[in-house]
Amino acid sequence: MEVVEKRQAALQKKYHKLVWNELKNFFRWPKIIGTLATIGIVFYALKLFQQDVVIVQMAFVVLVVSFFVGIFWLSKKNKKNRQKTGKKWLLKEIIFGYGSITGLMNLPIQIALNIRGENYSDWALLFFSFLLIIMALGEYIVLVLIPSKAETILKQTYPEYEFAN
Repeated sequence: MEVVEKRQAALQKKYHKLVWNELKNFFRWPKIIGTLATIGIVFYALKLFQQDVVIVQMAFVVLVVSFFVGIFWLSKKNKKNRQKTGKKWLLKEIIFGYGSITGLMNLPIQIALNIRGENYSDWALLFFSFLLIIMALGEYIVLVLIPSKAETILKQTYPEYEFAN
């Protein structure tokens, strides 16, 4: 059991590194232009609608709901694939079942939105914008990007994976 736990810890570390590397790619040329533009658009929208807190909170609720729908869809897809092949791969389970940790990124935003005040400062709105985009990118990476590369990652990690499937 100790060997399995160490292997699982090593694969989780590998998965964290994959997620981190993909997130860093959004802050490299040329993707950084789109990332900064998106942060600017969200900042402007938050500034425009900060008096109407319900609109801002609904945007966050939509992001949270879409995340949980994505997690449900991925786990269903993985379960169907596991039943089809009859094999269970540890890294594949991490890739298709690990995304729930990204949902915890929503907590700071929800806490911040529930703090009432007349107006948020521009720095606070910029922070919320940055946090929202980082959260959205994290969810995109965990729910779409890495699962789409799962076959390649699994073949690199497990040479026998190609023959088993």
